[in-house]
This record gives sequence, structure tokens and C-alpha cells, in this order.
Amino acid sequence: MINIYTNKETKLRFKLNVEGSNLAPQVRLVVKFIDDNNLLIEGLVYQDRVTVTVPKLDKYLNENKSKILKAFLEVIVDDNYFVTWKDDFQIIDPVNVTVEQVIDDTKKESIEENHISTVLEEIETDEIIHDVPQHMFD
Repeated sequence: MINIYTNKETKLRFKLNVEGSNLAPQVRLVVKFIDDNNLLIEGLVYQDRVTVTVPKLDKYLNENKSKILKAFLEVIVDDNYFVTWKDDFQIIDPVNVTVEQVIDDTKKESIEENHISTVLEEIETDEIIHDVPQHMFD
């Protein structure tokens, strides 16, 4: 089983051995979706290597997407058709992280109340000092 991500490309590489022909083979990956649609992806052949780039699959999957898809590799050489590889793709959704700032309203209210009570105490203290005759401090 091969992990395929919905939000990024996945490169698959294969070694290809063709005997009895000098013609370059055509290679394509077939991804079978649950709704009987297929995605055909052309492979790039260079000497005996094949590279297939599976695109982001998010735009091909609907909301009722299966987490497992069937896939196989087709090779066509000299008008001959071969299915040379089969496997399952496990669809992996991207990791999402969200952050939300939380303000603790109880602390804010408490701080405001403490500040107000301190200011009130200062005002009351000032008033009391002003009411006391000056000769009491001599």
C-alpha cells in the first residue's frame, strides 16, 4: 500500500525491463475511483526507469471519498498491452492546525475591579487627610 496525499504531488518510480522490442514503451498509471472514474497519468520513460507523478488528488475526490483506491501500471509495447504492477493507494488528508487566541474575561474583570478599588481607596485616603486639621501633624 502506498500513501498518496491529497494536498501534494507524489512521485512513483519503477524499473522497467522490456525484452524483444527496440521501441520505446508507453507507460501510464491508472487510478480507479469509487465512482468508476479513472485517472490516467502518463509516465516518463528514460532508459529502464519510469517516473509517474501523481498530482494532488483533492480536486478529484468528492466528499464521500474512499480512503483506499486501486491503482495499476499499464505498459504498451509494439501494440501489446501489459498490466505490470498493481497496488492500493491509501489517501492521506493534510494535517491542519488552527490556533485561536483565548482571552480570560474573569481575569480582565478582576484586574479592572482591583484597579478601581485601589483608586477609590486613594481618593478616600486623600479626603480623610484633608479633613484632619493641620495641627494634628505637628
